[in-house]
Amino acid sequence: MAMGDERLPWLDLRFASYEIQALQHLLKSVGPLYGLTAGFKEVSREAMEVFTAVETGFMCFSSLTRLDEQAAVVLGKWDRSTRPIRIVSVAEPLSEFAAYALTADSEESNGEGECDSPLSVSVPSLAVEAARGLARHSNELDVYVEGEPLLPDAAAALAQQVGYALTLELWHPPSPEVEVALTSNPKKRVRIKPWRGRTRVYIVDHDRWYSYYES
Repeated sequence: MAMGDERLPWLDLRFASYEIQALQHLLKSVGPLYGLTAGFKEVSREAMEVFTAVETGFMCFSSLTRLDEQAAVVLGKWDRSTRPIRIVSVAEPLSEFAAYALTADSEESNGEGECDSPLSVSVPSLAVEAARGLARHSNELDVYVEGEPLLPDAAAALAQQVGYALTLELWHPPSPEVEVALTSNPKKRVRIKPWRGRTRVYIVDHDRWYSYYES
């Protein structure tokens, strides 16, 4: 463990696989954490239930081969009383079901009309159906498309994100059609810029725009 902010520890599980009994024993024995990173290739529903029982403000699954749909249901319904930041990196494309499951918070938002849990998803490609699911997220959303170029219909779906801020990183430069789709929502302010050999896109509510997005 390494110490994080507020003197809480950070738990880093750099293993490709796990035994569920060992995982249960380990995570039930830890106290509150600043953050938790897991390098597992796959996480079952049962394992995700163990993870989401941990009191932490940050949880990262950095090396998933695929996101189990039932595990996505559990992660999407995680108690947000501590405003946990969820980061999911997946080697295979996200299914439509998993995308909608991850954004179940849109149906259980707080009284101000938005959930209180940022979400970050890294995928090799993004189908329009999965993009529509992710766009339901009602807080900050980061999407990284690392393999195939983003297509216009998926870009148009992301531009309609319910939440106030979307950061999109593309490993392939967006086509003119994609740029038009990304700027199709009049309720959002958009900036598209080169970023460390990639393209970064900010799509933000007008009243939430500030100088950071200009730098």
